[in-house]
Amino acid sequence: MLRKELQPPKINNELVKELMQLIDEISELFDEYYEEYYIKKEKTILNEKIDCLNSKVEKEYEPMDFANYLASTSLEEISKMVALPNPPIIKDITIEETTEIIEIIANLEWPQEIDEVEEVDIYIEYYLELMGKSIPNKDISDLIYWYDVEEYGHEPTAREIAEKAFKMREVNVL
Repeated sequence: MLRKELQPPKINNELVKELMQLIDEISELFDEYYEEYYIKKEKTILNEKIDCLNSKVEKEYEPMDFANYLASTSLEEISKMVALPNPPIIKDITIEETTEIIEIIANLEWPQEIDEVEEVDIYIEYYLELMGKSIPNKDISDLIYWYDVEEYGHEPTAREIAEKAFKMREVNVL
């Protein structure tokens, strides 16, 4: 079972409502103010909206992050993902805990002992960032999604992926 620091954080539904409005406004303003924001670096209402959003979530998003969100998710889902807190750094994360997180991501389901707080897919980026910061391994998503079957001789287990992430961490730290 995942310890408390690794449990999925609850999503603040009031914040989600605020973010839904802001993300929708940012998305609508994007085409009109793209040039001013990205090319001319001028201050516009788009800057005000993105600054407001970033201050609410204590993260650094850009308008481009919300330009075409409807192509991949709903307004509510992206707002929930944005509403998640910044993942902590768990310096003493174990291979077992990492394996369990990888299984959650790969199977898109919570283990029985975790009361489902939301759909797992809302937490994928959160957990990828948490592992990337905690192991640290910037390639953790590649290890999960783009593994080399020939390297393993079979489709790797979550445990094998976790072990490789830890081994790569040791190489990157040295």
